Order: sequence, then C-alpha cells, then structure tokens
Amino acid sequence: MQPTNLQKDKLDLIDEIIHTEDQSTLNFLKSIFNDGTLKYPLSEEQKLILEEATEKYYPGKEPSFTWDEVNCIQCQLKGRYEYLQPHL
Repeated sequence: MQPTNLQKDKLDLIDEIIHTEDQSTLNFLKSIFNDGTLKYPLSEEQKLILEEATEKYYPGKEPSFTWDEVNCIQCQLKGRYEYLQPHL
C-alpha cells in the first residue's frame, strides 16, 4: 500500500491536469510521460481503431459525457440490470 502523502500528491496532480486549460502545459506533461517507448505498445490495428475513434470524438460526431453523466448512466443501467435479475 502506498503512503498517504503519495496518494494525495497523485490525486492533486490528476485534479490539476483535469482542470488545466493550457495546451502547452499538457504538451509538456505528455513529453515527460511519453519518451517514445510504450510500456504496452499498440498493434497497427489498435492504432487505427484509436485514430478512427479520435477523429469521430473531437469534431463531436461521437457523444461525450461528464463524469457526473457517466455515473448517472451507470446507476440507471445498474437499476435496470438488478430489476431483471431473479431474486434469490
């Protein structure tokens, strides 16, 4: 288990990244984390799938959701799923 301070530092960094609007900051962070070697390299097929999904997402051709919307959808789906399950 990680020390509490390490966990808090990670969460604070994640929060700052999520709320930044500065593209140069994001580019800088990307360069730090991506030194050209991927821990889990993608196949060409996976890269193509990712590129196609990205092309649809950025111009708004695919829907996107806030975390609150995702949680709401999840709760709705969970409720439907539980309703369909037989009660033991």
